[in-house]
Amino acid sequence: MPPSALPPGTANNPHKDSALIGIDISKQLLAFSLAGLGFVVGFITAGSISLGAVPILGLLFFALSMVAGVLFLMSVVGHINRDSNYDIYTGGIRTLAVIQIICFAVAAILVTKVAFEVRSTQKPNLTFPVIEIKMGTNEVHQPMFTNSAVSINIISNGLTLSVQPKP
Repeated sequence: MPPSALPPGTANNPHKDSALIGIDISKQLLAFSLAGLGFVVGFITAGSISLGAVPILGLLFFALSMVAGVLFLMSVVGHINRDSNYDIYTGGIRTLAVIQIICFAVAAILVTKVAFEVRSTQKPNLTFPVIEIKMGTNEVHQPMFTNSAVSINIISNGLTLSVQPKP
């Protein structure tokens, strides 16, 4: 990109853009980690999942990702102020960023596993009131919908039940 097309203040410092992008990505991972913590805690408090190893590890890795992210942001600010340099690819700063990314990825995989377990154990509650009629050895079970009309036909050797919506 020609120098005239660069945003103001970056023509003299090409590392500034990458530092700002790195800071934004770290802030996004912090927000997603906090959302992941809330997601797992919500499942646990709602009783959808038990407090097992996978949810606890998910919480732990989200928390570690958040800690690494905050330390990364603090290190970047300190590095820029101390050295007047936007080159954030020094060893310690880069290590914190990698730890944040890896912890977030592991936590996201664990929480995805938890979400699929919750999804597979929960059945939709589509139950309706049921009319049950027993006559001798004959039994009839029929779901009852709201605003329905019921007709019962008793024949010498059986019975029928029909439920029709009201007009």
